[in-house]
Amino acid sequence: MKIFSKTLLFLCILSVVFIFSIEYKTSIVLSPTNCSGKTTINIDGTTQEIDLSKRKTLKIKKKSINDISFSQIPTDICQLNIKMKGKHKKQLNGFNFKNLNFKSKIHFNFNKILTLSLTLLFFTIYFNSPDPKQISAVVSTKASERFYNLDFLRLIFMGQIIYTHLSLPLKFNFSIVGYTEYFFILSGFFMFLTFKPEKSAFDFTCNKIIRWWPLMIWGILIRLCIRGEFAGSVVLSELLFLPLTGISDVGINQPDWFLAVLFWSSLFYFLLLKAFDQNKFDLLLFLIIASCALIFVRGTYDLYNMQMIRGVLGVGLGCFIAKIYTSVNERLIQNQNKINLFFVTILELFVLLNAFFCKNWLFVIFSNAFLIFLFALRKGYISSFFNTKYAACLGKYVLAIFLTHGFIVNEFLPLLVKDYPQILSHKPVTIVLTYVLVLLFGIISHNIFEEKPNVLKRVLLKNNQR
Repeated sequence: MKIFSKTLLFLCILSVVFIFSIEYKTSIVLSPTNCSGKTTINIDGTTQEIDLSKRKTLKIKKKSINDISFSQIPTDICQLNIKMKGKHKKQLNGFNFKNLNFKSKIHFNFNKILTLSLTLLFFTIYFNSPDPKQISAVVSTKASERFYNLDFLRLIFMGQIIYTHLSLPLKFNFSIVGYTEYFFILSGFFMFLTFKPEKSAFDFTCNKIIRWWPLMIWGILIRLCIRGEFAGSVVLSELLFLPLTGISDVGINQPDWFLAVLFWSSLFYFLLLKAFDQNKFDLLLFLIIASCALIFVRGTYDLYNMQMIRGVLGVGLGCFIAKIYTSVNERLIQNQNKINLFFVTILELFVLLNAFFCKNWLFVIFSNAFLIFLFALRKGYISSFFNTKYAACLGKYVLAIFLTHGFIVNEFLPLLVKDYPQILSHKPVTIVLTYVLVLLFGIISHNIFEEKPNVLKRVLLKNNQR
């Protein structure tokens, strides 16, 4: 029965790999003959001017096309082929096309094939790795070991998030996807590695409160001082980790939504780890990750609380990656001579580029998961190079920076731009100075409101043990 279940899961995963690696190229091929002059084509609100006398063929590739129209229409366009996926709406306005064909052309995306093949490999290893309760006993001996390269990545991703938030007050265009998911995945990764079956849900909750509440309260007080408005119910919802969880809207200090989603997602998986054995937990984790990924693929964002979906998917992937890491790392230690450092480095570079430049949200999330896995192994040149204390010297301040940067970026900087608009003509200097100010404020907040409470927690735990 166990063999049948694993075979069925393997076939399901293999089917997912083939299905999601297929793309349907949507392209417009405009082939004018004996044409002169110019025309303007409008595709889903985006206009492009075409010089028909200089261009024989125009190819425009999009994932989907809903609306096509022309202005200054020439009378001698002889052919227009539209290849599009599925049942997309087609409104062809302003021209009586002579040859109009609707086709679907299958295309295999190399990035997707490689990423999903790695996913298949990881799931195969995952379902043959030891019980998490057994793993915790093994990794507890290495609890003091620190992944400096992962701390370095935390700083890089945090910098990208701040840069995105700077785009509004400084009036420049920059958009990212999936960077916050890195922190969800990393939290699930370390939660799994440090999981102890004897730890209760009450202790888990108290640890989170002791660590997060001082910084949360500090961030709330700063924003209250700026705004001058106090709403007790909103503050209470933040302290109960409710913003953007489907129960409460965004709080006074907007970044608190991340801790709220992370708290409930982590508690959810912690309870699953305690309640189920290996096989049941593996199956549940696979179904949860697949369900969340399907929601992203389908784009049904209006039917679900997407912040919680992001948290559940991210923390779940972190648990998944942690279990694979513990299994693969032990095997690599025993077979050091068989490791191809060049190949691992190329793989690290590929995943890094995919994580930073891919615009598909779901694949950025999975790339972040693979990135954590590869950097945790530290078998490539890139992950080894950044695995030093110097590269990660600022990584411990990331949480404080994240929870307090809104004060500077969303409150202080807009006031500064309003009073001194000339700084918009010196954006590079302004961005650098803002980063320095955010970093200094984060370091101060960390030392006062994060480091001291952690010292107090260790003292209390030591006294209780006596």
